Amino acid sequence: MMDQSSYFPFLPNSQAEQERLRYAIQAAQVGTWHFDISQQQVWWDKRCQELFGSQESGVIAYRQLLELVYEEDRQRFSEAIKVAFDPSSAGYYDVQFRTVGTQDGQPHWLHCQGRAYVDVLGAAYRLSGVARDITVQVHTQQQLEASKARFRSIVLNSPTPTVLFVGRDMVIDTVNMPMLQIWGKDESVMGQSLYQAVPELASQPLLEQLQRVYDRGEAYKNTKGKAKVVVDEQWQQSWFNFSYNPVYTEEGTIFGFIHTATDVTREVLALQQLQRSEVRFRSLIEEAPVATCLLVGREFKIEVANEFISAIFSGQKELIGQPLVDALPELRNQPLLAILGKVFDTGETYSTQGARADFFVDGAPRTNYVDCTAKPLFNEQGEVYAILVMATDVTKQVLAQQVIQRSEEQKTFLLQLTDQLRSLTSPSEVYYQAACLLGPYLGVDRIGYAQEKNDRQSVLIMPNYTNGVDDWQGEQSFADYGPLLAGFDDNRIIVRPDVANDPTLGEQQKEAHRLRQLGSTLNKPLVLKDGSVTILFIHYRQARYWTADELMLVDDVSARLVIAVERAKAEQALRESELKYRLLSEQLEQRVSDRTQELVQANQDLKRSNDNLQQFAYVASHDLQEPLRKIQSFSSLLSGQLEGPSNETAQSHLLRISSAGARMSTLIKDLLAYSRISTRQQVFGPVSLTGIITEVLSLLDWQIEQSDAQIKVDEMPVIKGDETQLTQLFQNLLANALKFVAPGKKPQVHVQYFLCPQKELPAVVQPSIQTSHYHQINVIDQGVGFDIKYLDRIFQVFQRLHSMSEFSGTGVGLAICQRVVENHGGGITASSEPGQGSTFSVYLPV
Repeated sequence: MMDQSSYFPFLPNSQAEQERLRYAIQAAQVGTWHFDISQQQVWWDKRCQELFGSQESGVIAYRQLLELVYEEDRQRFSEAIKVAFDPSSAGYYDVQFRTVGTQDGQPHWLHCQGRAYVDVLGAAYRLSGVARDITVQVHTQQQLEASKARFRSIVLNSPTPTVLFVGRDMVIDTVNMPMLQIWGKDESVMGQSLYQAVPELASQPLLEQLQRVYDRGEAYKNTKGKAKVVVDEQWQQSWFNFSYNPVYTEEGTIFGFIHTATDVTREVLALQQLQRSEVRFRSLIEEAPVATCLLVGREFKIEVANEFISAIFSGQKELIGQPLVDALPELRNQPLLAILGKVFDTGETYSTQGARADFFVDGAPRTNYVDCTAKPLFNEQGEVYAILVMATDVTKQVLAQQVIQRSEEQKTFLLQLTDQLRSLTSPSEVYYQAACLLGPYLGVDRIGYAQEKNDRQSVLIMPNYTNGVDDWQGEQSFADYGPLLAGFDDNRIIVRPDVANDPTLGEQQKEAHRLRQLGSTLNKPLVLKDGSVTILFIHYRQARYWTADELMLVDDVSARLVIAVERAKAEQALRESELKYRLLSEQLEQRVSDRTQELVQANQDLKRSNDNLQQFAYVASHDLQEPLRKIQSFSSLLSGQLEGPSNETAQSHLLRISSAGARMSTLIKDLLAYSRISTRQQVFGPVSLTGIITEVLSLLDWQIEQSDAQIKVDEMPVIKGDETQLTQLFQNLLANALKFVAPGKKPQVHVQYFLCPQKELPAVVQPSIQTSHYHQINVIDQGVGFDIKYLDRIFQVFQRLHSMSEFSGTGVGLAICQRVVENHGGGITASSEPGQGSTFSVYLPV
């Protein structure tokens, strides 16, 4: 089976690149597949399997895949593959087809694209590509064609001059003969744009109006519209009743519009001649393509009204013969009656656009917006006897424009808010400035912020914006103000548009709101990164209902406010940190200067000390040793001269003198070794502990042989250190292990090695060099041991736990061991019990 990673042949050595590509493919809802020609098998991913509606996962035979293709599309599917495999082609595969295996039982359209891969001989061996679902696009195109076909039938069978335009370029898709007669054209204009078919219209405003119908989806009707047309190769002024209605696909997308144009030239000319004919006038009103009515007399009796005006006013037809105020009593408190009265009194035409009118339709209130004209009609005496009202319902357009306007205003406000908050450097300034900007914008009476303090004993109210109400600023009792600032507990926005009638509030709570003049409240929790909650509260004295746009604005302001506060807090902390570090830097510089002086003095003292030690070493190695050697030499000579029974006492005294001199010489040598370790500069390099211990055992060979000692040594590491000092360290430790043994016992010594983590170091070991691990070397003996209470004492110079008669020594050896270990940045300790042997543990940094 093919490795799934081969689905992604992009930078195969980059796992991250493959992951990014896989995520991109998943997000695009695209399936991937690979067709192996030789094996006739297709490898596909899970998405591709879903698109084909198959239960097979991973791999499927090509013949099985072909069965999933709609039977009528299989040949096209196979032919596309053959073309891709053809060496003479570019090797690209692109085909659209239907599948039959989908779970909903409906055919789905898929679009597969890919590319053939060829070997060095040019023969194709693999076809790889992607598949995506295009069912929606195909159905949309099919619906568009069906919509066109339906409208074409309407156009061709309509007795009214009608044309179907498609696209913004107004391509003539279908036109009937009555319209062609008006244009003075024949069917050759089919497929041409209106500019091409009727170029004489190019300079007239008609074309711009048609494009607005397509762009905005707004039906447009124009009664008695003027237009110049060519009749018998002559320009002729004509009048038409134009109607432009957008046409939609089933998905609700505009793809064109139907234009009807009724030639009313004769009617207009006749109307001009018969203007005083009321019958004809009534007929024109009723046939008008826009909402029109005739109001007669001072009481505005509805004499004539067409169906459009009925639809605007109330949706009812029982208007004729009634005074306007009786037919529509809701107009009593609206400006329309006063406007009509002024037209009637002054005889001046009134015209407005987007005027608001509130009506009741089926008992429910409804707001309409209309473009309206009220034209006075005069009798033979020149008096106004009626008013002709024409109105066009533009409610949808006005509401859409209002939404756009509010959105633009809010965007402008948010930009101004962000700009002004950006320059502020403290959280309190940010909070107050935001309140001062949002308050006037929303027309609130109070806006501010509250924080819970002292475990709900009090509420801290920051400086707040007020407009004619009390300022709540300061620390207030939580019992009094906490219930008014709901939101501390559940961190959600709480809106009470009408506090007095809020069913969630008890009478006591309503009274508390009333006493503080709270008619409408909004509480919005602001949660900062540190988990603290600040309540943004907005108050109105009267009940007020919030719109969705206003609530969204509060959310946007809150989000920007939190960002600005977090930024201000971070900048404030940065400034405080900079000040702190500046002070610390100054203190550090002073301490460094003081420490430098101390180090200079210490170095001078150390140099003097080292010079004194060097002088001591010289004296110890020359001046002190010379007298001792003479004492020992003369003692030996006298001993030889006084041999015999008569001189036994003298012989004993001479033996004691010689022994004391030897001990004195050993002590001087040990002190010389101790001082050299303290003063000489270490030469660190790779040192094999195995080699050092082997050399030490060779030096102690005589003692080992005499005591018949058994010594076991673990495998030792190579460390970084001074070879001479480390030799001295292990020589002293092993010599002690051989020496401090009970009489009659054979020494048994074990040198162990471990790698010890820092966290497991004994508490008494404090290395000067810190590292994650240390070399631990244990020298374990079965000797006489010692009481652990003397642990600190045994590493001091000249400190002995046994008498000279028991064990020889100067009390300097372990002090030398401690100094060597400290020179290497490590530590040394021991554990023991009397009669149970001892373990000396050395810790050296790795």
